[in-house]
Amino acid sequence: MTDTAAQIQMFLDSQDAAEALDPDKAAHHYAEDAVFEFPFAPDGFPSKLEGRGQILEFFRQFPKYYKTVRFLDRTITPLADGAGLIAEYRGEWINIKDRPYNNTYIIVVRFRGDKVVHVREFFNPLVWLESLKPG
Repeated sequence: MTDTAAQIQMFLDSQDAAEALDPDKAAHHYAEDAVFEFPFAPDGFPSKLEGRGQILEFFRQFPKYYKTVRFLDRTITPLADGAGLIAEYRGEWINIKDRPYNNTYIIVVRFRGDKVVHVREFFNPLVWLESLKPG
């Protein structure tokens, strides 16, 4: 089992790569059979990504839609079983139309060894939909 500090660092590395709009690095720690879920996904947003390939393709979309991605005020809590973490944070993003997308997130990340195997990300879909409206 990977230790808690290593799990936290993998999560932070992935977020740092997303901020740098580097999709390959953002998906680096995901297992080939990883699953990424968005339980509150609105219409037009995927509710589930299955496999590292789909997750990587999702991350590759960020630069097409966003100029900047920032994750702030992160609080990370390891799970009692040692196989995951819960993170709370807020995002400040600017889309390609110079409109802000500011949301709050709770994410549950599960690990198998040194790979992410399951992610469940909760965000307010109404905030995301508002950010898509013409300015």
